Amino acid sequence: FIIVALCSGNDIRRSEGKAKTFSGPGYDPAPMSVTLGALLLVVACSLAWGGCDLSRKFLAGKIRPTPLAVLVTVAAVPIFLAWLLIDGMPEVHPSYWTPALASVALNVGANLAFFAALRSAALSVVIPLLSLTPVFTTLLAIPMLGQQPTGLQGLGIVLVVAGVFALHFSAGPAGP
Repeated sequence: FIIVALCSGNDIRRSEGKAKTFSGPGYDPAPMSVTLGALLLVVACSLAWGGCDLSRKFLAGKIRPTPLAVLVTVAAVPIFLAWLLIDGMPEVHPSYWTPALASVALNVGANLAFFAALRSAALSVVIPLLSLTPVFTTLLAIPMLGQQPTGLQGLGIVLVVAGVFALHFSAGPAGP
């Protein structure tokens, strides 16, 4: 939670409409009410994400990375088609297609690398590497968008990378 706050640079808590920091004089987090439906949705999503990682590890052991990456990519098509049926086709500017197709290509490449890693290492070693995604996104934003991370965001990046190294080296020899 703290690392996410450091990396995001956004205030997480709000009280009486004013942004509050995590500590200090006058810090009083506002009480938060959550409906049962929202709580059940959070639990269901958490279980689904956990199950997703387990199922990807299982499938990576049974299916080679390339067919599995194709399967995962194609499996998203019905979801997007249903979305289009519900909301209709949005107006898409021609300049959208180059970055969109590049994003798809990068996603397929990332899935290939991820599935290859799942085949060759323990899930407990591979999954923490996903925490590097915001690090790479932040670092790519420097040349691509001209965005510079703040000092706290830089500290968050250092903590995430240190955590990944600590997990990797404390895990011992990797194995399936």
